[in-house]
Amino acid sequence: MTEQIGFGKPLFTTKVRRLKKNIVSNVEIDLFVNEIARQANYKITSWIGAGTGLGYRNILNTSADLKSVFNAPIYVKNNSIPLFFLTSH
Repeated sequence: MTEQIGFGKPLFTTKVRRLKKNIVSNVEIDLFVNEIARQANYKITSWIGAGTGLGYRNILNTSADLKSVFNAPIYVKNNSIPLFFLTSH
């Protein structure tokens, strides 16, 4: 099981429909994130592997609006090639 705790300042756009007009505004908010995931990895050959996992992203900010948008399941997919393989050929 892995846990990641992070901080970021994403830039995203919100679109609100009012009076038959689309109002677009840029929102820049500090986010504090905690992600917990479980992963499984499989070595296919001696030099390549693959993995998958599942977890959940939890926003630590107090804003309920942020939590409703960003709290969500996360899905992990990875492929790996060891660095020694890339440097030895």
